[in-house]
Amino acid sequence: MSLHTLRPVRLALASSSRSFATSSAALAKNPPGRGRDAAKRLRRAERAAKAAASGETEVKKEEPVLGLEDAVRVLQAVEVTRPLAAYELHVVTTVSSHVANALRGRISLPYSARTKPEKLLIFASEDSAAGVLARRQAAAGEPITVGGAELIADVVSGRVSDFSKVLATPDLVPQIAKALARSLGPKGLMPSAKRGTVVEGEEEMKTAILEAQGAMDWRGDRNGVVRTAVARLHHPIPSLRSNIAAFLGAVVERATSGLGSAAAAGVQQGVVVGAKEPIARSAGEMKKAQGVIKQIHLSSTQGPGIKLSLADIY
Repeated sequence: MSLHTLRPVRLALASSSRSFATSSAALAKNPPGRGRDAAKRLRRAERAAKAAASGETEVKKEEPVLGLEDAVRVLQAVEVTRPLAAYELHVVTTVSSHVANALRGRISLPYSARTKPEKLLIFASEDSAAGVLARRQAAAGEPITVGGAELIADVVSGRVSDFSKVLATPDLVPQIAKALARSLGPKGLMPSAKRGTVVEGEEEMKTAILEAQGAMDWRGDRNGVVRTAVARLHHPIPSLRSNIAAFLGAVVERATSGLGSAAAAGVQQGVVVGAKEPIARSAGEMKKAQGVIKQIHLSSTQGPGIKLSLADIY
């Protein structure tokens, strides 16, 4: 038998003794070190080696830093037809990803970033400490309607209907539930201790009013980056500056309060009330802030992100 005759036999035996997977999934797999990704890595390594051999270095353009006034002018020019658009603050922190889930809090900004103010309806007896505080706030011009048991009838009849949130003291809850549960419940407005809308005492009422009027929750992502709306484009620059400083202060305080402890991760934080007047920061406070905040960018709904200086706004 000639050699030419034996070769097809050997090939036939080899093909019959081995089976090959021909599915698309099997064909798509590549051994380690081979395939499309490996080829890309090889090309990048070759380019880097060539650049190193020729003495070339990649030049990165440094991102420009603008003052707050200049940043506002840029963003307002972009959003000229949207005066209610939000200023959005992006804060990159040094918080480790292992504890970033604890980087969160609640703050009542000096100037509300909401487009419409909350209108509160407060049921509180006239002789209670909580009722005295609520009436004082209403007399100061806050959008608050306050009354005792007599206010329930006004709500039932429809004489009082312009409100978006409801607070109450515990002594009036049974009467409110009997008369208004069917109307307030479906709207999510029925006072509830679990939601913090049933309060007793002056301090509790003060905190509840602050939360209802605009306290907002903020939270960092898994990379320790915090994003939030801090004002609206129609706000003047001093108001925007106060809001930014108050928010950065809340982030710094939370980040330096022991995020790594199990207790800190699970504690419900109280509302931080931002100051309207500028705060003079000491050298120690600025150093602490610089240890927490890496970068700050201000943007708008459709505007670019503009890098700000911590020293200029904090």
